[in-house]
Amino acid sequence: MKSTKMWRFLRPSGKLEQAVLPFWSKNEKLKVVLRRYEKQKAWGLLITNTSSQKARKSFTINDLINKNSISVFEWNENGSAPLGSKTQIAINLGIHESALFYLSETNQSPSPIMTLGGWEG
Repeated sequence: MKSTKMWRFLRPSGKLEQAVLPFWSKNEKLKVVLRRYEKQKAWGLLITNTSSQKARKSFTINDLINKNSISVFEWNENGSAPLGSKTQIAINLGIHESALFYLSETNQSPSPIMTLGGWEG
C-alpha cells in the first residue's frame, strides 16, 4: 500500500507548470525547489541535501517567497503536520536526505487528496 500512496502523491496535475530553483546558482549542499499552487494560495517547498555530508541551514520565508511569515506544514504522501506560522525554516538533513513542506497563506493544510503536482481529483 505504501508504494501506491507514494505514486498517487506524485501524480501531476495535468497542466504544464514549473517549479523554480531560487538558489541554484549558489552551488550549496542544500538544493531548494519551490512550486506555487495558485488556487490554494500556497507553495510546495522541497529541500534536498545533495552532498555526502550532513547539512544544516536556515532559510527565511522572505528569501523563499518574498513574504514576512507564512503557515508551514510538513508534507508527505501520508498527509501533513502543522509547524505553525514561521519567519524562517531551519533544516538539518542527513546525507542525501530531503524534506518537503507546504507553505500556506491561508493557514490551511493541503487537502488530504492533493498531490504534489496540485491535482485534487
